[in-house]
Amino acid sequence: MFDFIKKLLRREREGPVNPKPRAVLPDAEDGSFVYLFKACSLLRLTYEIRHTTSLALKQDKRLSLEVRPETNLAPELEEFAYRHNIRISRGTE
Repeated sequence: MFDFIKKLLRREREGPVNPKPRAVLPDAEDGSFVYLFKACSLLRLTYEIRHTTSLALKQDKRLSLEVRPETNLAPELEEFAYRHNIRISRGTE
């Protein structure tokens, strides 16, 4: 009788049976750039940025991060941007 409940609890602990793969789509693209628009006070090196950089490099394009003028960048993001030739544009409000 309790086997059914035990199976349900075990499944919850183990996570979903068929997890969906993670995917990221850029906000915009043109001939030579892939764009991500971010509106935050502190921008860190996230999975989204790493994945979009990889996507851009596979298409022989550059990633352009469009951020607010007051956005602070985490040091690891600045280093990653330098190594992967990412353009960081600080827009005007």
